[in-house]
Amino acid sequence: MGVKSPRSDFRSLFEGSTFENAGTGTYFTGYAKPVEQTFFPGEKLDAWDKRLALNHKTSMDLATRVERKELEPNKAGRHGITLLAKLPAFDTHYGFLIPAAHLIINGLLKGFWYYVLMDYTGACPRNVLPNRARNELTKRGKRLQLPHDMGRPYVDIVKKKGTWVMENWLHWAETFCQISHPLLEEHCPDSHQAWLHLRAAVRHYLCSFDEYDNLSKDEVDQKRLEARDHVREYAKIVETKLTVQLCTMNLRLAQHLHDQEEYTGWIEDSMEFWVEREVQREKKHVKDRVVIMPETFLGNMHLLECAVQNIENDVGDMMMLPQQPGTISDHHLRDDFTSVTRLLDKGEERVITVDFKIRLGHLRALVSKTSKHSLDEFTLLRFKSASLGGKEFTSKAYSRHQSRCSYHVCFRTTDAPSEDKYGDVVHYYLLHHRVSNERIRFCELQWFKGSGVRVQYVHKTPEETVLVLPLECIRRKVIFYPLESDHIEILPCPSKGRL
Repeated sequence: MGVKSPRSDFRSLFEGSTFENAGTGTYFTGYAKPVEQTFFPGEKLDAWDKRLALNHKTSMDLATRVERKELEPNKAGRHGITLLAKLPAFDTHYGFLIPAAHLIINGLLKGFWYYVLMDYTGACPRNVLPNRARNELTKRGKRLQLPHDMGRPYVDIVKKKGTWVMENWLHWAETFCQISHPLLEEHCPDSHQAWLHLRAAVRHYLCSFDEYDNLSKDEVDQKRLEARDHVREYAKIVETKLTVQLCTMNLRLAQHLHDQEEYTGWIEDSMEFWVEREVQREKKHVKDRVVIMPETFLGNMHLLECAVQNIENDVGDMMMLPQQPGTISDHHLRDDFTSVTRLLDKGEERVITVDFKIRLGHLRALVSKTSKHSLDEFTLLRFKSASLGGKEFTSKAYSRHQSRCSYHVCFRTTDAPSEDKYGDVVHYYLLHHRVSNERIRFCELQWFKGSGVRVQYVHKTPEETVLVLPLECIRRKVIFYPLESDHIEILPCPSKGRL
């Protein structure tokens, strides 16, 4: 590695080439049709020929031949035997992991979209999005409304992509890019097909952290094979229909991600961000300070963080601490902070009127299933937000977030446990039995009816309906993207801090 040569792919013997009208760079083809390789004179091999694959033994043989002056470094792709190779248990092939996040996001994602959105004069190049479609894409982006904890807001990919960091690109690939799919399909279908394959691979390697939890080993292996095939199909389309300038070293190394995942486990567990996270954590303490003993300073700040975290874990809700004498306690208006699923802040006491019982017709049935007490024995509290699985959800009554909202949810009901449904949370409620301290938490939902297990479009009007459901029925937040008609498109909402 570190050698400027046509064969800089340290995982195989495959060599790149230079091409006319493609600059002075080296590009790696062989995805669509076999190409000549100097290690196999007189033959043409495709990019996935198993004879090109290296392992620890063959890598050591190449390095040894370089040190013996039997092979030039620029042909072997290495200068010699690394010091780590002298360790008895070190594998020189998989010991140097592919930096998947930088390779995929800063390499493949940016490269593809910079190509599709390249500047041009005169006629629009083939497989490039025309200016009128870019203007429409800008308009569509303004209709996105994100949850409050999603991280960086969406900024226009057409005009502001130069300011994007890796988090922006990841959110684009996982969520926001869907607003561009109709435009890609209409104006540059080859680019659209290429993007669908690339996006599927990105979602597998960087975004599918909790989607495979309940799959068997055989099912997971199948998902890995599908991701490998998506990378290969993307490479074929790039080589034959887009431009050879996208056949970069990043695309070549991406062909090995499946093998690395088979050998070392999930790509997410072997990404390069642990160093950056640690540096970022220390930077927030150091800032512009100059200290005599930085290691002591950083150690003390870490211990202070741990102490505060321990207190927070023990106390939970700071408002539940003993209050000053003379103040009126509001503990009876708050939920139990020790519960994993709990209602946040201070609730508003409500009277369980006849009209309320009629409007929430499912309420009595909900109580009868979970409690031995009658509905009239409970005190009713209404809340504006809740914590579900460690994530904060809000309701339509929550007014502190104007530009963002966290009340669009995906939920499932007991009568259809495998069907995803979508709606808006109107209010959260707590039924509290003061004598037994029994608590029943539920929410009032506006359900937007749709059909199918994986609903893509749902009617917002006129089929709105009100449901009363336990909080456990809520699965995750989603983004409702309004379309021109009376439909809403469902966009997935990624977890906070994905990288």
